[in-house]
Amino acid sequence: KRGDRIYFLTLDDGVGRLEVVVFAEVWAQAGKIGDGEEPVLVLGEVGEDSYSGGLRLSALRVMDRHQARAELAAELILEIPGDAPLIPEQLRDWLQQYPGTVRLHLRMPVDKDLLVLLKVPETFSFVASEEALEGLRTLLPEGRWQWSHRAAQTLVNNVIPLERGQRKARRPA
Repeated sequence: KRGDRIYFLTLDDGVGRLEVVVFAEVWAQAGKIGDGEEPVLVLGEVGEDSYSGGLRLSALRVMDRHQARAELAAELILEIPGDAPLIPEQLRDWLQQYPGTVRLHLRMPVDKDLLVLLKVPETFSFVASEEALEGLRTLLPEGRWQWSHRAAQTLVNNVIPLERGQRKARRPA
């Protein structure tokens, strides 16, 4: 209506395809999104596609995997092997360099039969940016990381669970 561009994406997970409509404002907020082969997270509203008879997704947010991790990461558990050369001061310095909201826990063996989980104080929470994670990779390989994430719907407003939306649609007039 205003002459702005509309972008169309096809999401394919190997099982099915879904057409996604991305309006200019959403596309501009997304920034540069990969080369078409990188995974993306699309949050939006599903509706009936009157042209194809199938479903269509109208995007509210589009993010690459780095943006999604930075915004959705809630907690990271680092598995510290007993013979790890990780020095506590190095970890502290890294945490202080990248303050944020992601909580950190350390899982460490005390002996062969005892494993402890240490909760790092909230004051040492960090940001899950690509730059911060590059620094962490120098301290501990990524194979020893275990992430927990917030639900993606926390990133958009007015989310109605599908079941509630279906009940509302069935009400007689």
